[in-house]
Amino acid sequence: MTVTSQDASTPARTLDQVAGVSSVPVDPCPATPTRHRFDPALSRETVERWRKWQHGKLSPMRRIGDSALRWYARRELPRFGGLVTRYGRLEDFAFWNDAPIVEIRDRFHGHRVRLNPRDFYHRIWYYFGSYHELEILSVIKAGLRPGDCFVDGGANIGLISMFAAGIVGRSGLVQSFEPFPPIFDELQFHIEVNGLTTVRLHRMGLSDVPSEMEIRLPGHGNLAAATFSPIPDRYAGVVSSGGVIPIVRGDDAIDADDPRPLMIKLDVEGFEVRAVGGLARVIEKRLPAVVAEANAELLDLNGTPPELMWDMFVRVGYMPFAMDRGGFRSRHRLWLHPMPREWIRHERDVVFLHPKSAMWARFQRTIQPPGRYWKHLGVLPGTRRSWGSPPTAKA
Repeated sequence: MTVTSQDASTPARTLDQVAGVSSVPVDPCPATPTRHRFDPALSRETVERWRKWQHGKLSPMRRIGDSALRWYARRELPRFGGLVTRYGRLEDFAFWNDAPIVEIRDRFHGHRVRLNPRDFYHRIWYYFGSYHELEILSVIKAGLRPGDCFVDGGANIGLISMFAAGIVGRSGLVQSFEPFPPIFDELQFHIEVNGLTTVRLHRMGLSDVPSEMEIRLPGHGNLAAATFSPIPDRYAGVVSSGGVIPIVRGDDAIDADDPRPLMIKLDVEGFEVRAVGGLARVIEKRLPAVVAEANAELLDLNGTPPELMWDMFVRVGYMPFAMDRGGFRSRHRLWLHPMPREWIRHERDVVFLHPKSAMWARFQRTIQPPGRYWKHLGVLPGTRRSWGSPPTAKA
C-alpha cells in the first residue's frame, strides 16, 4: 500500500513551519516506514527554546506550578481536567501566541511527541501527556491485543495511532489515514522517529465513493478541524484551503479477508457516515469494533445525520453503545451503555459492537444493563442524567 502524494500545487507546511520554526522537508512515507535516525541536537535545541520561552513568560514559582500541574494531570487525579483548564491557561490564546514547538514523551508507551502549543488541543496534550479523549483510549486499550489490526480514520498527528501501535506490537498492523497535508507531515514524523514499522500511512480521506475533493480548515487554533464537509456559517470568512486531496473507500485500502481482530476509529469531521458506507465489505466480513465521532452539526451539513449511522450499523446486527469513564474513585473504569437511537445526536463518540465478533467478548464485562446508564453532561460538570430523562436542548 503506497501513500498518495498531495497535489504539487499545494506544498505542505509542517507544524514547525506554521510556528515559524524551520524544518527539513520529507518525502512521502512508504507503505512501511523505515526507522528514522533522529538527530538528538534537534531535541536539545527544541528543549532549550521551550525553556527560554517559559523563563520569559512565567515566574520561578509559576514554572514549578506548571510542572506540578503536568504531574497531577498525567496521573488523572481528582478534578485534573478543570485544574488544567484554569491554571494551564488553555483558553488564553494570547498567552500561547508566540510559543515555540515543544517535545514530550507520551505517558503510556514513551513515544516521542512534537507539539505546537499554539493549537488548543496540543496544549491539552502537553499537560495530559496523551490524547485528550481518554475514554477513547480506554476503549482501544480494552479491545486491542498484540497481533490485532487497527484503522485510524482521521489520524491527526498520530497520538491514537501510536497508542494502538504500542498495544498491537510488531505482529499487529495499524493503518492511519490523514488527508490534511500539514498534519500528515507531523504524523509521518512521529511514526518515523519512533520506529513504528507496523504503522502504514495513507495521505488520503475516507468516503463511500473514490474521488478528489478540496479540504478546508475552518477557524484558527485547531489544525485537526480540516474537513471535506460544508463549513458551518459561524466560520464565514475564516476558512483556508488545504488543496485537493484523494479520497478512497476503506474497502479498497483495507484487507477484508485478514482474519485478525480489527478495531476502527473514525474521526473524519462529518464524513463518518460516508466512511462507514465505504467500509461495507470490511464490516460485513471482519465484524470490527467501530468507534465513531457523531458530530451532529457537520453530519447534518453533509446530509448524513447521526441517526443514519445508527441505522446503518443496527441493520447489520451491531449494537451501539455510549462511553462513560468512571472517575478517580472508580479507577477510571470504562463502562459501555446500550444507547437508544434518539440519544446518538447527544453523544460525542459512539462504540458499535457486533455480538458475534471477537471484540464482543473482550468488552462484555464493560457492558452495562439497559436503563442503568448515568451520563456526565459536558455542559454541566458534576451532574448526571439517566436515559429515563430525555435530553434538553442544551444537552
